[in-house]
Amino acid sequence: MSEIIRANTIWAVSVEGDENDLLAASQYFSEVADGRIMQISMNAGAPRWVMISERLGSLADEFEIASEAQAILNVMNGVLFVDDHRSVPIRLAGSIHKRAANGNWGVAILAPAAHARMESRRGVPVEQTAVLARALNGADDLRKVLACIANQPGWFEVYIAIEYLAKMFGGEHNLLKQAWATGLPIKLLKESANFHRHAKAYDPPGRLSLAQAQRSAAEIVRAALKAA
Repeated sequence: MSEIIRANTIWAVSVEGDENDLLAASQYFSEVADGRIMQISMNAGAPRWVMISERLGSLADEFEIASEAQAILNVMNGVLFVDDHRSVPIRLAGSIHKRAANGNWGVAILAPAAHARMESRRGVPVEQTAVLARALNGADDLRKVLACIANQPGWFEVYIAIEYLAKMFGGEHNLLKQAWATGLPIKLLKESANFHRHAKAYDPPGRLSLAQAQRSAAEIVRAALKAA
């Protein structure tokens, strides 16, 4: 682990999830410059996985720490979803660890592990750590978009994500005029999501399945992040 991260980090929280997605997160969010915002690392003992962040350092108690850690995970899971809509959200596992005076966590924390799913995952056309930093440091609409799609989104979350995305670009009319949006099913996706979230009785527009909608949402947000 980077000595910069170790020296400036007070708290670590245990996390759990699909091993492949944890490995992906440990690789994506491991750069020194952004690790101070958030890093997922494999632990030599128990718990197996921890999230480390300087953002937790100024908080007063375990309730504030858990709340802020969840907010960070929501954005991180959104970034992972944009990479691969099959991602299983990473979750808080329940324990919080304070750095000892000697700089240790009580167990050795290893450097991020090798990535097991790289060959099957697409390369992401955005810098994951940069997107995470931008969302956590004041880009409110971007944070809301990523949080909406963070936890295997249903129709309601897909609809709200498109609403926030439109707000990022000054409204739906301007969103649809973006060059990167050409050919993407933004209007169909929003109409389909709106139909299903209200459980209308008439036939849905385009008959998109939820899996197709999730895939399209990831594609649309990915293109928007690349252009933003």
